[in-house]
Amino acid sequence: MSTTGVYRGVYVCNTCNFHCTRPGHLARHYQCSGHAPQRPVDARFLKKRHSYSFGSKRNYILELDNLRTDTSVVSPLKLLSQRTGISSSNFSKWEKARAKNFLLARTRGLAKLRKYVPSQGKYPAAEQVLYGLFVWRRAYQRLRTSRDWLREQMRRAVLELHGVDVSFKASSGWCSAFCRRWEITYQCRTNKHKKAVEDRLPQIRRFHNEPVTT
Repeated sequence: MSTTGVYRGVYVCNTCNFHCTRPGHLARHYQCSGHAPQRPVDARFLKKRHSYSFGSKRNYILELDNLRTDTSVVSPLKLLSQRTGISSSNFSKWEKARAKNFLLARTRGLAKLRKYVPSQGKYPAAEQVLYGLFVWRRAYQRLRTSRDWLREQMRRAVLELHGVDVSFKASSGWCSAFCRRWEITYQCRTNKHKKAVEDRLPQIRRFHNEPVTT
């Protein structure tokens, strides 16, 4: 099982050294690359589509401008595409929308982005491993996760990484703080009591056939 770590509030995938600042980005990286702990071998779960923030687009455009000023570079667009792994067509689209990308990159309100300051718990490495197991269980296995499951897996992760000398109880308060730090929300089914019309027809007919009592 691959492990991940946190360094200065940045979430890192130790499999490919991918850095991000939000747990949701790490979860999307797990789904796109298949680097999640105990990942499935089914290729249908691997996504190939990538998205880039306005800040990343702005930085790539500036890097392309610097390459074009260099007289020793023959094909700046091709060179940058080979270096980053991004197609040349994407760079062309970003250049056409240069003004929009630069505006949204520096104006947080227009980009509909909120400021996010990553925080860490007492055992950030164990929480990183726990989040990887959570993504693997929910996104790949489609299994239910509860607070008790999170607490039990956290105890095992702390025991595995820090040994038996650490007294960590994974209390209910820690679980609430962990869900808040890693943006995990509670979700439940809202259609479990709904039935099809064919299933409700006998009850409807019985209701209309019964005599009205006063």
